[in-house]
Amino acid sequence: MLNTGRQLPMAFSINGDGGETGPKWEITEPALYTITFDKSTKTIVCERSGDFMPEGTNDFFTHMWLIICRPEAPYPFEMERDGGNWKITRNLQNTEYIKFYGESIPRNEWDTPYSLKWFCSLVDGELILDSGSDSGTRYFKYGADNTFSWRVPSVGVGPGNYTITLSPGEGTVSFVRNN
Repeated sequence: MLNTGRQLPMAFSINGDGGETGPKWEITEPALYTITFDKSTKTIVCERSGDFMPEGTNDFFTHMWLIICRPEAPYPFEMERDGGNWKITRNLQNTEYIKFYGESIPRNEWDTPYSLKWFCSLVDGELILDSGSDSGTRYFKYGADNTFSWRVPSVGVGPGNYTITLSPGEGTVSFVRNN
């Protein structure tokens, strides 16, 4: 774990970076960090320097899709534009994983052409709501890495009808459970 604030040993690789199977650092909490490499002592220090700052995008979208992630295929649901935001009201089920996609065609196969316009959670499996809450705002990461998704909790406030608002310019997505 990298974000300990402690000085940690590291190894330099002259011939490569270890690739996908090589050693990796893990940052366990979204925040702003100052990372210091010291080649003379072969150490690294990662210190928290502030709260996570949402990073919205000024990209323009003609369509936006709520993607329900299932192993066999993604299930896209088109969202409606509401000013600079995108909204949808949808029934979400126990333990469903969701993310958003900003392209003109729906994503209904996992192996379709590569895209950079994904809106995903900061941490894989991040719950859409905090325990006992009927609404919540989450930050997203935008870009090519579409491996992380939000999850509908299986206990407490979980499945039901939700109004979801994605705010690309603000860097947030809100989930409001409709009673």
